Amino acid sequence: MSRAIRNYELEEVVFCGNPIIKVFEVRMPCLLLILFAAFPRIALVLLFFFSNYLQRAYHGLIVPILGFIFLPLTTLVYAWITNSGLPLAGVNLVILIIAVVVDIGGWGGGEYHRRTRWSD
Repeated sequence: MSRAIRNYELEEVVFCGNPIIKVFEVRMPCLLLILFAAFPRIALVLLFFFSNYLQRAYHGLIVPILGFIFLPLTTLVYAWITNSGLPLAGVNLVILIIAVVVDIGGWGGGEYHRRTRWSD
């Protein structure tokens, strides 16, 4: 039998009639994190259709849809903080604010390029 607790995988093995519990650390690949940060909308769609990760963080459908449209990285970061059981304070709040700034920065960069294209 195998089950996950936080960042550790517990596996119960029976040896000579006695249960032995092995503990393995579960790590998230760095490449997956980079892909989620680079393509948050694709990550949101995959999480929505193939897991219940977003349903555990958001108890409705409106907030994930609005997050998909306006603030996709912030939606992913908040879901990660909520599903990890971490408090929304301190470093986690700073990470969430950085995600908001990155999402809003994408809007400003698009507006800047639109203005420079039409002014030439």
